[in-house]
Amino acid sequence: MFQEITEALERSLQQVRGHAHGHRGRVFVALSGGADSTALLHSAQALLQGGEELYALHANHQLHTKSGQWMAHCQALCRSLGVPLIAESLTVSAEGNLEAAARQARYEFFARHLGPNDILMLAHHRQDQLESVLLRLFQGRGVMPMRGQGALGAGHFVRPFMNIEKQLLTQYLVSHDVGWIEDPSNRDLAFDRNYLRHRVTGEILARWPNVGSAVQRVSESALTQRQLLAHLVSKTGDTVPLSELPPIQGLALVWLRIYLGLRGHYDVSDASIGEFLRQQTQGAKAQLELGSDRLYAWQDTLYFERVSPNTPTLRDHLTVSIPSSVDWGRYQLSFAECSESAADAIAYAGEMRLTCRDRLQEHPSLAESSLKKRFQQAQIPPWQRGTYPICLDAEGLVVIPGVWRRSALALSSTAARGASTKAKHCTVFCQPVAAAMTET
Repeated sequence: MFQEITEALERSLQQVRGHAHGHRGRVFVALSGGADSTALLHSAQALLQGGEELYALHANHQLHTKSGQWMAHCQALCRSLGVPLIAESLTVSAEGNLEAAARQARYEFFARHLGPNDILMLAHHRQDQLESVLLRLFQGRGVMPMRGQGALGAGHFVRPFMNIEKQLLTQYLVSHDVGWIEDPSNRDLAFDRNYLRHRVTGEILARWPNVGSAVQRVSESALTQRQLLAHLVSKTGDTVPLSELPPIQGLALVWLRIYLGLRGHYDVSDASIGEFLRQQTQGAKAQLELGSDRLYAWQDTLYFERVSPNTPTLRDHLTVSIPSSVDWGRYQLSFAECSESAADAIAYAGEMRLTCRDRLQEHPSLAESSLKKRFQQAQIPPWQRGTYPICLDAEGLVVIPGVWRRSALALSSTAARGASTKAKHCTVFCQPVAAAMTET
């Protein structure tokens, strides 16, 4: 009777593991203690016993007076099944959308515990899919089904029960004499999903009993089309000619939504993307704020720039040792000694100092207008110019990597004759830190 449950679990695990590389990871179950996740844990334990590393994850949102009892229930259930439980009490902001805040805290907790090739199983079923599609339609977000699988943290998530009816899961628990908890907040009609579940979907299912499978088919079709778009857009990098965008604004908006989603920004509003496209067509530069990340359009090019929390803080200046490799903001510079006759030789006198325009102290040979002109000629985007690396010596500007360099023959004779400032020669290579990490 319950073979459908077992087959769904096996199929989901095989699909994810078929794309994994290296060692086989652990399997986690997101356990709330409710009927759905309890059926998932119990059936997964029955399937995987004997060698598989199975764990349960319980997020205590601390939003209900009985949340401590629910955690204790999950602990007792896991002990009875011999499954290790990782439980954590979360802090959820009561401001704004409580459902969204709880979900974000919960998924952040899940992601922290997933290592490479680990799999998290979530217990969403066919009725959950129906509610999600309806909710997103009412919010004006289109037919956006829940995904059956995807990346989470360093691992993956799967929803093996997406084609299974909730009724079958409760029957499974009753048949195996397994109890579960009921969260009274699930009946609070102030929450949109609860209102749909108790006031809307029941009426729909009474009129159209097969609507769940029908919505599943439509959802899978929509998801397949979205995956095709994502496959096509994924071939573009973080710097893209604007000619890649469709010329029709509605299509360009969809293209950008997929492009941003591939970079982890799923919740950007249509209004924000539309305003970015308006700026792009009417102004010299367009900019879209994405938390710590940015999307720009400038001179017929689209730029996506991610600010890593590990990016070194810029100093006023840095004395350079040669040879050496230096991280400067989002750039990595490599300095190497060379002969005066080398093709890319740069002459310098005394110490070589690394700085940038934002940290530049007054120097007679470095007029702002001169730097601006050189950046413009090299087509360095305006928002990158302030932190772009600049090298100085006792005589002034030595090199702006990739933009301008002083000729090996251009060092003044005064500096060349002085014993303490004898001319030396080096090469400088500069690339974004992200590119350097990719190549290694």
